[in-house]
Amino acid sequence: MIGLNGGLVGRPRSLYANTGIWTPNEQRLSKNDPYWDSVSLLLHMDGANASTTFTDSSKNTLAVTANGNAQISTTNVKYGSGCGLFDGTGDTLTLSDTDLLEFGSGDYTIEMWINTTQATQYATLFSRMNGAFTNGSWTLLINNSGASGGEVAWWAQNHSIAGPMMTTSGVSIIDGAYHHIAVVRNRSSHAIYVDGVSRATATTTYTISNVALGVTVAGDANYGRNFNGRIDDLRITKGVARYTANFTPPAAPFPDA
Repeated sequence: MIGLNGGLVGRPRSLYANTGIWTPNEQRLSKNDPYWDSVSLLLHMDGANASTTFTDSSKNTLAVTANGNAQISTTNVKYGSGCGLFDGTGDTLTLSDTDLLEFGSGDYTIEMWINTTQATQYATLFSRMNGAFTNGSWTLLINNSGASGGEVAWWAQNHSIAGPMMTTSGVSIIDGAYHHIAVVRNRSSHAIYVDGVSRATATTTYTISNVALGVTVAGDANYGRNFNGRIDDLRITKGVARYTANFTPPAAPFPDA
């Protein structure tokens, strides 16, 4: 493994220019993201309290528009200096159409931290809605009509499963605490992870049609279904299935490099 200094961890300096053993600090592992080049969008939701400026920290620096009263809050954050605060009545973030958020038939990882007590039937977290679930649509939402309420559901059109492709069960996330949510495609295997535990799976191959439509955070362009709560550290990785088994959720903000 490579340390921050470029030296192999646990190996003598004699392998390089100097003699001796690398010090513990020199042997610290890099905190960089090995999939950084595949990160399409990274929203830390940091900034001044009540700011409406949401910065994409990925290398793409996509433009993000705050709508309604969507704003940064510096209270009750998960990581960093802020989180996105949405009141459930038209507060959204929108991004224009881009191939960086077209998943096609490839792998992807959509993940974020959320905090809510919202009990309405549907609350959308992240979506690209091309009409009423027509081809090219996808949406990640909280489904309070499920067996346990507060379930997480994933729809992706151009697949062979009617209704939501996956819906978690037996776990509710509407408790006012932060939960890590991840939707992952790994070839034909699909999963929703809640706090690092696989709660829903599906096996199917499909291609999400490329349509000229942007994406929405905390709502959708067709139904609305706005989210009421807080979102922190939202990351989209295109072409990579970051999680293929149960995992420990990130213990720090997502890296910026």
